[in-house]
Amino acid sequence: GLFFNLDAHWKHWKVGMEVEPDIYWLYMFQLGSYTHFLFTTIFINAKRKDFMVLLLHHILTIALIGWSYTVRFYYIGVMVLFLHDISDVILEGAKTITYFRVMDGKKHKMIKNAGDVGFATFVISWFLFRLYWFPTKVVYSTCVASLHFCRDGAFYLPFNTMLFLLYCLQIYWTIFIIKLLIKVLVHGDDVDDNREYDVEKREKQMRLHSKKVK
Repeated sequence: GLFFNLDAHWKHWKVGMEVEPDIYWLYMFQLGSYTHFLFTTIFINAKRKDFMVLLLHHILTIALIGWSYTVRFYYIGVMVLFLHDISDVILEGAKTITYFRVMDGKKHKMIKNAGDVGFATFVISWFLFRLYWFPTKVVYSTCVASLHFCRDGAFYLPFNTMLFLLYCLQIYWTIFIIKLLIKVLVHGDDVDDNREYDVEKREKQMRLHSKKVK
């Protein structure tokens, strides 16, 4: 399989090789999805602290999808999409559960606990898939394993540059995750998206209120 056998990413590679139908449709779906994400980030969604980074991420992902398809590095492209989509799905599921922890003015402990479990699962998947397996499975494959089969530097330089930039973005978001972990584990705070400006504002108000009470 592609995940365990890194040589399989490159063994049958050649310029202009035929694209399998399932990979073609996967690429078209992902390209459409990230184009939609880019549009909603700019024109619809609330602006968060990581707005510019998120914008760069979507542009970079679209470029990677387009480049990997054009030069037929789509096996690596599939690996990148797999490693990123897993944690994305878990994150959205955890966030959806968390939004329902307060209903009718009451905090529901069971829903809160389910959201906490979802967040913990997301954190594990983030560190495993994006911070560990991404460099060991994808970056290693493109920088080392690929050299045994093809040495077209004109293709590799922009591709690897984009992959390294993508990994840097993951490290940036990891800082938010670690800060949130500290708040939850050390201070006992609820799980909240700490990229939101209103979360930061609410925390400041709570601290001011706490000082007044004391």
